[in-house]
Amino acid sequence: KLNKKLGGGGILDVGCYPVSMARLLAGAALGKDFAQPLEVSGMAHLGQQSNVDEYATALLKFDNDILAQLACGVQLEMDNTVTVFGTEGRIEVLSPWFGSGIEGGSTSMLIKNNSGELQEEIVTATDRWLYAIEADTVAENLERGQARSPAMSWEDTLGNMEVLDQWRQCAGLQYSSDN
Repeated sequence: KLNKKLGGGGILDVGCYPVSMARLLAGAALGKDFAQPLEVSGMAHLGQQSNVDEYATALLKFDNDILAQLACGVQLEMDNTVTVFGTEGRIEVLSPWFGSGIEGGSTSMLIKNNSGELQEEIVTATDRWLYAIEADTVAENLERGQARSPAMSWEDTLGNMEVLDQWRQCAGLQYSSDN
C-alpha cells in the first residue's frame, strides 16, 4: 500500500470508492448513470519515507453546482460514511464501502431532515461475503461471454481513473509510469 513502484498510496488504492460514489450521486441528480466533474482540486500528505499519498482530500464540482468533498487514506483512520446533503435534509450511508460487512450482515441508510431528526432508516442485509460478491459477478459475466460488468461500464471506469489522475496531479504525486 506504500510502495511507490507498485502505485502505492491512498488515492489509487481507496480513492476510487469516494470518487465513484460522488460521480454516481452527481449523475443520478443530473438524470445520468454517472457524471464527470467539471473541476477537480485536491491535496495530500506525502509520506517522507514512502513518497506516496498516505492520506488525501479532494473537492469535485459538477454541473448544476453539485459539489463533493472526498477523503481517503491508507495511513490514517477515517470516518467511512457517505453523507448527501440536500435542501430538505440529508442521507447518511453508514458503511458504504463494506456494506453489510466483509462476511455479510446488515447496514443502514439514514434519512434525516434539516434538524437532524431521523425520518426513515433503510436496512439492507446479506449473508454473502463482500469480496465473494465481486468475484461472483465477474465469474457470472465471464460465463455468459460478457467482458463488461453490468454495474460499471468501461466509460465509467475510465472516467473514474481520469478523476483519480487529476487528484494525484493536484497533490503533486507522480509515478515513474506517468512519464
